[in-house]
Amino acid sequence: LSMTSGSDLHDADKVSKTSLGMDFSYPLSSLADFIAAVKEGKGYSLVGSEARMVEPKSEQSGVRVHLHPTN
Repeated sequence: LSMTSGSDLHDADKVSKTSLGMDFSYPLSSLADFIAAVKEGKGYSLVGSEARMVEPKSEQSGVRVHLHPTN
């Protein structure tokens, strides 16, 4: 899915500085929310590695997130 800047990497140590993340403008509460946003192409933006180093916008999300430690 190029619109999500996704990759098939399964090892956080192999992610390069040019990898992008997704920043949603609202809290996701389900996988269906994520899929709808991607299909519509709305409600999110792609951000670079420096911009990803921010606190989550909400602690109310029901979506599980696995954070990798920084080296």
